[in-house]
This record gives sequence, C-alpha cells and structure tokens, in this order.
Amino acid sequence: GYPTSKMFTENHVSIPIVEAKCQFQSPLFFDDEVCVHSSVVELRDKAFKIQHVFLKEGSKMAEGYEIRVWASFQSGKPKAVPIPEAIRSAMTDIGMTV
Repeated sequence: GYPTSKMFTENHVSIPIVEAKCQFQSPLFFDDEVCVHSSVVELRDKAFKIQHVFLKEGSKMAEGYEIRVWASFQSGKPKAVPIPEAIRSAMTDIGMTV
C-alpha cells in the first residue's frame, strides 16, 4: 500500500469515496473482532469499485462496496482524472477481476 496522505502531499491526488453501501445480515458491535475481505471488482477510466465482506468467527455479518474516484486537487478543487496506468496495472496484477 501507499499512504493516501503522501499521495496528496506529493502529487495533489486523492481517492475520495463517491458512493458506498453496506448491508448487514447480523448486528456487529464495537468490541467485535471482524475480518474484512476487500477486493477491487470493477476498474473504470477514472473510478474503481471495492467490494467488502465482513466476517465474524467465519460467518458473514455484512457485505458492501465503495466507489472511489481518482481525483486531482491541483487547482484546489477536486477533478476526476484518469487512473494512471501504473496504478491500473498494479490493481490488475493483484488478481482483480475487471
């Protein structure tokens, strides 16, 4: 991984969440130990979707997703820009399904 704070300070780039959804099958509490399985399931020109599955003691408690946009803050205001090819390749190389 690469710290998003470093991405922002060095390149004025961030990956804000523009959409998120989570559906719970069972309740989770603050002290619960949860294992989260996350994977990039969709890769577009300027955005990508990450799916999450939340497991407690091997049982699925919730699942959801987030959509993030590759955004430049060069002008001070966020603007969606194409995801760099090196990043796209890295996402594809880790076994992601496009």
